[in-house]
Amino acid sequence: MKRTIARAAGMVAAILLVGRLAAFEWPVTGVNPIRLFGQRADGALERGILFEDAGSLRAAGHGELVMVIERNRNMRGFPSALGNAAIVAHDDGLVTVYGGLESINAIEGRTLVDSGALIGVAGSSAWGKSGAASFSVIDTAKRRLINPLLVLPNLADNRAPTVSGVTLVSQGNQVFPLAGARFVRQGRYRLYAEVSDELAGRRGALAPFRVAVSVNGMETLAIPFETMEERDGRLFLAGERTDYEGLYEKDGRVFLGELSLARGKVDLLISARDVAGNERNALFPLQVE
Repeated sequence: MKRTIARAAGMVAAILLVGRLAAFEWPVTGVNPIRLFGQRADGALERGILFEDAGSLRAAGHGELVMVIERNRNMRGFPSALGNAAIVAHDDGLVTVYGGLESINAIEGRTLVDSGALIGVAGSSAWGKSGAASFSVIDTAKRRLINPLLVLPNLADNRAPTVSGVTLVSQGNQVFPLAGARFVRQGRYRLYAEVSDELAGRRGALAPFRVAVSVNGMETLAIPFETMEERDGRLFLAGERTDYEGLYEKDGRVFLGELSLARGKVDLLISARDVAGNERNALFPLQVE
């Protein structure tokens, strides 16, 4: 048992790759996400998907139950971010984590679980609203968290993300909102935008799947919400040099990166895409002086 716990702890500490790696099923019946992978909320970065009114959670695939976590009774039951949770290891090296459970009685005494087997019922053991539950996926070989949308069935969605509040900030901290701007001086700028997605029939702003910036038709910056890794105690979207505290501003805007603008006509294009392939393009023609 100690060996199993140590193994599971290593998996959790480990924290993937781009592409659909496994045919997992949704762990909830009514798919109502209130936060998606990489989304900032309550001062933290979402490591998986948070569901509202989750009800029963079921195993996303066949696997081995390697750990059950119960909230710290020494703190009088004060809930942790994960709350009561179960961790299941799968044959392909992926691990699924089910958090926010009210109880874990449904899986006590079990070692193997079949796809669709009852894991537990969402409750109030974790931070946040009662009835919410989290689902995350870890690739133990790559030591990264994966966006669960990469390994789950597609959701019916025809709404493109939104892009607004696009702003350039100069090295001297001059702010240039691009909604009405046509002229800027040459130089180096920080680029910010409000980028979010919505699912048809579901309320609330969600994180997009990918944001890219092109200058005169050439992609210069990209933020993929595909994988996440921990470096020096800080969480990064894979490939990003900025952790989540640098990625998100306090007002919710996303820091897209730095641009060098030379004199002449410049077409600045911001593209936001969701996992279903719906895309929103925001084009800003500029004269750089």
